[in-house]
Amino acid sequence: MNKPLQADAWTHREMDTPEILALRSYLEANNGIKGLDILEPGDTEHAVNLFRRDGFVVIANVLTREQTDFLAQGCDAVAREILALDGDRAGNRG
Repeated sequence: MNKPLQADAWTHREMDTPEILALRSYLEANNGIKGLDILEPGDTEHAVNLFRRDGFVVIANVLTREQTDFLAQGCDAVAREILALDGDRAGNRG
């Protein structure tokens, strides 16, 4: 899923600068929840138990590439709408 690095539409920063590449590398190595169980679609009983325990469950390989692309496009569209209302990028800080 590695797309070519280009300007980030949200922050208007180039995505291939040394600073951004270092941050990307750090986040790839240090993100997520340590010890998180990632299940496959057939692990129903385990998924139910984890959901009851944690309130969420992560299941890999549930959506097709087309479905994830559709979701990503929708998220991007909504983010652009929100950012269009926040020209100063103040977010919830003002």
